[in-house]
Amino acid sequence: MKVPFLDLQQQYRQIEGELMPRLQKVMADVTFVLGNEVLEFEENLAKYSGCKYAVGVANGTDAIILALKALGIQSEDEVITAANTFVPQRKPLNMRARSRSWRIVTRSPTRLTPSLLKRLSVRVPER
Repeated sequence: MKVPFLDLQQQYRQIEGELMPRLQKVMADVTFVLGNEVLEFEENLAKYSGCKYAVGVANGTDAIILALKALGIQSEDEVITAANTFVPQRKPLNMRARSRSWRIVTRSPTRLTPSLLKRLSVRVPER
């Protein structure tokens, strides 16, 4: 029995009726960047997440760069992340921080929790 890893066709069929009119509107208006749909997305995301603002970006790398800048990460700062971090997620760290620590710090290296970092004597920024 073949079990599909990810059935994008099934997901597409579920949202096709809602997706296609919106996609056709973007194509007809040629508003690929910073159009009304992006503004609507940002407003809905901010509302959904309970934040005052949300910013849509092109990709995950841009999102990480923006987050590092917002946190004030400078070249002299150390950034700790899980050793099994996906390579494109490491690039922004290489660009912003002088010292990068790729550590496996738990038996489950995908979970770097604030309590774990505090036990490692790492300063965890307050929200």
